[in-house]
Amino acid sequence: MYPDEVVIVGGGVIGCSIAYYLAKEGVDVTLFEKYELASGASGANQGGVLTQSYNPPLLDLVLASQKLYVELKELPFDFEFDKCGSIICITEEKQWPVLEERARKLRKFGLNVNLVDGADLRELEPNLSKDILGASLCPEDFGLNPLKLTYAFAHAAEILGAKIHTYTEVKKIVVKNRKVELVVTDRGKVKTDCVVNSAGAWSPLIGGMENLRLPVKPQRGQILVTEAMPSCNFRFIVDADYLTTAFDSNSARKSKDPRIKRGVAGTLRQTKNRNWLIGSSRDLAGFDRRTTYEDLKFIASRSLTFLPYLRLTNILRAFAGLRPYSVDGLPIFGKVPGVEGLILATGHCGDGIALAPITGKVISEIVVKGKTSIKIDRFNYSRFN
Repeated sequence: MYPDEVVIVGGGVIGCSIAYYLAKEGVDVTLFEKYELASGASGANQGGVLTQSYNPPLLDLVLASQKLYVELKELPFDFEFDKCGSIICITEEKQWPVLEERARKLRKFGLNVNLVDGADLRELEPNLSKDILGASLCPEDFGLNPLKLTYAFAHAAEILGAKIHTYTEVKKIVVKNRKVELVVTDRGKVKTDCVVNSAGAWSPLIGGMENLRLPVKPQRGQILVTEAMPSCNFRFIVDADYLTTAFDSNSARKSKDPRIKRGVAGTLRQTKNRNWLIGSSRDLAGFDRRTTYEDLKFIASRSLTFLPYLRLTNILRAFAGLRPYSVDGLPIFGKVPGVEGLILATGHCGDGIALAPITGKVISEIVVKGKTSIKIDRFNYSRFN
């Protein structure tokens, strides 16, 4: 048994960001990951940050995180940050007023969102489908390599003194007299008075968490990867239906369209290597990470609505990941009332990449200063009590 100031459970992008920001503050921190780093949702996503898709209160966090990304050039290696902008495309006239209203609201938050006619879009990128009637364009949106970002956070944390142990499972968080006392791993016990649970979809399964009834479930998302294709002027293309499937699950479930009912909307991002990452789907399938023919067929078919030239490509592989889905669609982070030393950072669902920097900073502020530079009341675990 050896003492540690802070123990982090989970080596995804959230856990590694927290380790980095804590280490920057000189905190003695140890991170445990059951498998390898980014083995969960952090290694199974498109790496896109679609700022224009958010509403308050998440939008406030995403904008704060966006500013922090500018500072992350200090990380020890390139994580393929690509300020490519994004377009959210409509294929039905009735969707146009929705985009107009969203653009108006987003501009009030200082976001640069413009509406572009379909013909003008095709002037800029001839490969876009004629089915696209128009789009909202946000030049601030970006993409990155989520695996490289996770490892960049982890390596930077190690340089600053953090200890990172992969293939080490945390079996239990031991609480005595309403205080965190130690964690039990499959390699031994670690004495600590502060634990951050950032284990994503597996957060509720860690021993000692049973009484919290943490409302986080695994939500499966599936993605196709193409061979390298000619570069597109719009490298981040999103279906307007994504605003429903990602942020209005009740409406998606009630939809008469079987594609939307399955949570499938077109999201396409071209990487710096010119491969297209094509998604995405959303379903609650437990911890099943297998891909399904039905969803992949929907994803492939929907992608052609926006980029018909994808008919010419070969699919290299398909994969699925498990997002940590909270019941109200918002992340859960901050102190746990009634348990001194227990901090949560989970439930980010599909927003982990967008929120990784601000989550790391906020958790470090809680540990070091006892207060945060941004309001997080809406994201506290206490909202479920």
